[in-house]
Amino acid sequence: MPLSIDNALRYLKSCVFEPTVSDQEAALLVLALAQSSGIRPAVPPRLTQQLRGNDWKWIDTVELQEMALRLLALHMYDPTILDGTGLAQLAARLLRTEQAVGGPYAEPGHSPELLANALLAQLFTAFGSPLPHLVDFVQHIAYTNSQILTDPLTLWAVSWPSRLLKNPIKSDYLAHLPKAQQPNGSWSASHDLTSLTITAIAVCLLNSEPFTKPQARATARTAQNTVMRQVERELSVLQEPLQSKALQVWQSVVKADTRHEITHLPLFFKRSLKHPSKLLTDTACERLGTANFYTWMAYTIYDDFIDEEGEPSFLPVANYAHRASLWHYQEVDDSPSIRLVIRQSFTDMDIANAWELAHCRYDVRKDKITVKELPLYGEGEILARRASAHLLGPTILMLLDKSIPESTCQLIEHSLDHYLIARQLNDDIHDWVEDLTRGHISFVVAFLLKQAKTQPGTYSLSELIQQLQTTFWHTGLTLLSNLTLTHINQAIQFFRDSAIFIETDNIFFKEVFDPIRESAQQSIITHTDQKKFLKTYSKNIPS
Repeated sequence: MPLSIDNALRYLKSCVFEPTVSDQEAALLVLALAQSSGIRPAVPPRLTQQLRGNDWKWIDTVELQEMALRLLALHMYDPTILDGTGLAQLAARLLRTEQAVGGPYAEPGHSPELLANALLAQLFTAFGSPLPHLVDFVQHIAYTNSQILTDPLTLWAVSWPSRLLKNPIKSDYLAHLPKAQQPNGSWSASHDLTSLTITAIAVCLLNSEPFTKPQARATARTAQNTVMRQVERELSVLQEPLQSKALQVWQSVVKADTRHEITHLPLFFKRSLKHPSKLLTDTACERLGTANFYTWMAYTIYDDFIDEEGEPSFLPVANYAHRASLWHYQEVDDSPSIRLVIRQSFTDMDIANAWELAHCRYDVRKDKITVKELPLYGEGEILARRASAHLLGPTILMLLDKSIPESTCQLIEHSLDHYLIARQLNDDIHDWVEDLTRGHISFVVAFLLKQAKTQPGTYSLSELIQQLQTTFWHTGLTLLSNLTLTHINQAIQFFRDSAIFIETDNIFFKEVFDPIRESAQQSIITHTDQKKFLKTYSKNIPS
């Protein structure tokens, strides 16, 4: 019988309604089914409630292995479930069982076990705070005693959802799985584990293929590198020393474009349309992405000069990149209407930069900063103007598609403006200390200065940062994150109101809007949890 992951998933989905599912089975069910789309509505609330319990006191009483497994399942299902009180319970439990700083962990009088520590390593990796010492411990035990990995649960724990073992290890168990699947999609009970548990483990192992060397596969992400490669090829034929400097800037933009938003914003836009015009070819989108990449190269350098940190040796690269962006835009369409849009966009950016230089720079000398009148950012429109060229790709596509009425184009323009504001706010929230240290009064810095009622005058920079950090902690972060959410939600609403985009599985939402929204939401959640954590944890510290 050929192997069928789909049949296995159907079997697991049928098990979620069984009334006798154990805590271990419930956790593995949630984790295995999390790999299939649309699973959350299919999981009964009682299953996650079973894992969570009525409060978090169970964290202190169950075995480390069960605690880590349940928390991992809850976090992977919904990162917001584990609140500050739960985190405090977890921290207290780990402090009592810590054998060394950062792991491994074991109950008093016992030796650290691979399974429990592998699950804890998976949990903290899922949190986004991996524990290197714990991972080192897991790798050492696994590599010095590979027989341990014959246990299916341990094999799974070191390989999913993150691969804790970097070097391939031959697994007879993994090779045996395709032969052992039952007609109903399940695997039989073995190793003192139930059929449900073995099936959930098998689904995870077979989907992750943890012990085989990676195969080269064509993916959407791989295809999206064509723009980067095109720019690299064009820069590689330049003469020295321009070539080396240009490739250095190319590398920095590649590093910044983690989600391919710079290179493929036009392609995301085109693929999100219900009925894209035949004129909107992938080739045109890639050309627009190439133009945008060059624009980012140019303005990355220009911004350094605006911040009085520019190196003269990079100025020729900026000038070349700016011209190259215009060449590529012209290759797509060189009509008067397109030229006018491009000219206006770059002019808007220059006006915004000039305004910023005139109003958003405070004098910093050693540890002294002179606070002047606060810049008036208003609703943040200036933030959209200073990055308006980033939207040229989608804007040009709208102009090329004659079926899109002007009123609809205006809705989309409003959407993209709100997106740019949210994008800049999201960046500034994380960079405000660095900005203030350089005397750059960003929207966020101006907001915090106003919140703190800082009057014009000369201040100790270190003391002012400390004062504003207090403001940021108590009120600023939540207010600014909510403001970011307001703008990105408006962007989404205008986008939907246009009625020309597909409603489900929209790549523009996934790659452009959602990361900003999720970042702002996670900032609020994390900040709230930190406050709860400190409040709860402080009560448990002996006086």
